[in-house]
Amino acid sequence: MPSDPAIQAGASQIVRRCLGLEPEQQLVILMDETTVDPAVAIAEAAERLRVPHTAVLVPVAVQRRIPHHGDLSLATQGAVRDARGRPRACPRPAGRRFKRG
Repeated sequence: MPSDPAIQAGASQIVRRCLGLEPEQQLVILMDETTVDPAVAIAEAAERLRVPHTAVLVPVAVQRRIPHHGDLSLATQGAVRDARGRPRACPRPAGRRFKRG
């Protein structure tokens, strides 16, 4: 579990408020080598909020081939298709601040 309370609160807000997920709605989290930490924080928040989730590591090398070869397994494709929430953990661009909505 992330030790930083701000990270825990932010991840919970993503699951509950941004995605609007309720307990028992399915969440799929796609991550790569560069986004493991935020993906884990979101998965832990989903666990605390009783939102079932599937986390899938899709290495960057595989992502580069997807548009050409459709390299996601059938199980992963099915999980993504059936999920209510599909966040992608994306790193913040260096030197840029997030805009407030």
